[in-house]
Amino acid sequence: MSQRQFYIEADFDRYLTRVEAGDKPIWKGVALLEDDLMGRTVMFALRSSGVLLSRFAREFGVPFEKYFPRELEILKETDLVFISNDGVLSLTSAGIINSGAVSLLFFSDQVLDRVAYNDSRIGTRRPTSWKSTITRQRDGTAQVRKCKLCFGEVGGPRQ
Repeated sequence: MSQRQFYIEADFDRYLTRVEAGDKPIWKGVALLEDDLMGRTVMFALRSSGVLLSRFAREFGVPFEKYFPRELEILKETDLVFISNDGVLSLTSAGIINSGAVSLLFFSDQVLDRVAYNDSRIGTRRPTSWKSTITRQRDGTAQVRKCKLCFGEVGGPRQ
């Protein structure tokens, strides 16, 4: 797993400029602290095959139950996770449905602050419609030559 947190460019104009230039529209982000890396490992594992508790302890040098006792208690009390006889922490059916909320328990305050900051960079603009210049080919097919996204203010009139 990467030791960095990556974000897609939040500003649409910069995003589009990078894509049109053939670059990846990624803002590189920041190096993850050990706490963030542990939480991220748990989030991804829960959304796939589950957290093998012995592997977590081996990888991070601390048992999951000791590092995340409050989170584990909340998830067990609400029947969102279970631990198999093989020592795998997995989401229940209700946990799968609520996996986004489950993941939030494993975000550090610093990560939540970064997410809030990046969300704030998006502003009040939102895509409202696509306009295209279409060229008809001799064989009858159409080819899109240019796309332009129009914006309107959130809650305001559309162009």
